[in-house]
Amino acid sequence: MRYALILLLLLLLSRNHQVDQEAPVVILVSIDGFRADYLNPNNAPNLHRLAEAGVHADYLETVFPSNTFPSHYTIVTGLYPRNHGIVNNTMFDPTLERRFSLGNRDAVQDSVWWQGEPLWVTLQKQGRTSATYMWPGSEAQIAGYRPTWWMEYDGVLPHEARVDSVMSALARTPRPGLITLYYSIVDSRGHRYGPDSPEVAEAVREVDYSIGTLVDRLQAAGLYDSVNMVVVGDHGMATTSSGRVENLADYLDSPRDSVYIVTLGAAPMLNLRKGQSAGGILSALNRMEHVTWYEKGTLPDTLHYDVHLRIPDLVGVVDPGWLVRINHDPDPGNVGGAHGYVPAHPDMHTLFLARGPAFKEGYRAAAFSSVHIYELLCAVLQVTPAPNDGSLKIVRPLLR
Repeated sequence: MRYALILLLLLLLSRNHQVDQEAPVVILVSIDGFRADYLNPNNAPNLHRLAEAGVHADYLETVFPSNTFPSHYTIVTGLYPRNHGIVNNTMFDPTLERRFSLGNRDAVQDSVWWQGEPLWVTLQKQGRTSATYMWPGSEAQIAGYRPTWWMEYDGVLPHEARVDSVMSALARTPRPGLITLYYSIVDSRGHRYGPDSPEVAEAVREVDYSIGTLVDRLQAAGLYDSVNMVVVGDHGMATTSSGRVENLADYLDSPRDSVYIVTLGAAPMLNLRKGQSAGGILSALNRMEHVTWYEKGTLPDTLHYDVHLRIPDLVGVVDPGWLVRINHDPDPGNVGGAHGYVPAHPDMHTLFLARGPAFKEGYRAAAFSSVHIYELLCAVLQVTPAPNDGSLKIVRPLLR
């Protein structure tokens, strides 16, 4: 009798292992700062082949502000920043009386900042596993969960090692349902040299080569046709220059004494000092020709940016290509790139493509918002989504 029970237990374990290994898998790849028009067969032949073989949106529209952390966290939660709490790369929480920035490791790994339910938590609540490699939010414990396997951000990790991480994850038992991969070089080159520079074109080629290597290794392992690859950007990039700057000091006397500066640049945000009213400050700021300033709660509905306590008192919507600073760049010829502008502007449009058993072949889709990706991935992974702002109806046509 005891041997029969042992045999039954082994049989059940074997079946569970088989189910885990055959369950849907998504490799979610992010190319930071990949503007939609970077996708072409000359600079990105591997990405172009993936797009032609699977599904490819005209472009992916990001969220406001079109910055790295809000955008990435929207992709994996299906929530607008006003609902997931990561309202910018840099922000201030008046309840916590603390600042958050993407370079602050303690803040990035502190669960108090991260709201909503990211996809890896959804998976683990439903008995699946995940392996996240450098995805914003994946270093913190959220709702009591961490990804099954995760790593701290390492901006200089060679691309070859990033591909190795994905292949190692695929060899784990049980096989993770979600594996993430992240590339930063296109964004960093875009900031430094501008989006239309040869340096950015070379960065696109480097990332494309790495993704081609991943495809080759998946094919060699016999996994290429059984996993779903989803490649996204988080935002685009606009050309900036030191000649297109609105100087805060030209409109406010002693700016640092007049307001608390949360962040400047392409998505400037300010908090009022105690006892101040917004009226006088707004009147002064709205003399800027290339920025429209709004009091919290009055931004256009299309930006979905209104109610969260971390959204500052005053938010500037900047003309693409312009920046808000305190002091002008001493080099009037300096050219670079920036993002953070309204998502509808073409320079902020980014990439969506996918290939695998869950997706149609050779299908060109209309543009859609990144807020719908969470619902799409839950459908591919066959898990029930948490409440979110997206709609599967919008992206269902991409599926077989």
